Amino acid sequence: MEKELEYRMYFLVNRSLSPIQKGIQAGHASLEYISDVHSKILNDKFSEEEYNSLTKFLNEDKTWIILDGGTSNGSETYVGTMEETQRDFLNNNVIFASFYEPDLNDCLTAICLLVDERVFSKDYISNFKDYLYKIYEKESSEDVFFLSYLDTLSKDELTAKYYGDYLAFEEYLGGKANIFLKNYLPQFRLAN
Repeated sequence: MEKELEYRMYFLVNRSLSPIQKGIQAGHASLEYISDVHSKILNDKFSEEEYNSLTKFLNEDKTWIILDGGTSNGSETYVGTMEETQRDFLNNNVIFASFYEPDLNDCLTAICLLVDERVFSKDYISNFKDYLYKIYEKESSEDVFFLSYLDTLSKDELTAKYYGDYLAFEEYLGGKANIFLKNYLPQFRLAN
């Protein structure tokens, strides 16, 4: 029998909120997420995997990770980091829900997503940059020049040179959205 995955509910919250408000907004976003899944169930537009993962999270795992999501400007002219994150999630087929606080002029205050352990656990393949370091350690652990070289390459250069090999682990890591999250989420720090 295949091992059941562990889940965490991740939140990106607006930096300008107080600590208690960050927790409250995360709660609102979690309810939006659950409501979205419920709506999909009622309309037969859900995947069994989505339903099973949420059910397992609600019944067993129950851990929240609240991260500092940065700013939310709520305008088309000035886009905050939270709006950029929403765009990045949409472009990478990440399932998420957002909460806009009515008492703050409908400002985006929290984004919620359910993440499986293939993204956050060290037991799985690391993010892309750490993956590159591990490749090189196998070949020559004494040459620090390569590690410096990796730091000088642009994301496009790294992608062209090594990313195809990394993507070979896509199925093992749970798909493109998980690979994206494994490399995207580490930029955020815990909210305080």
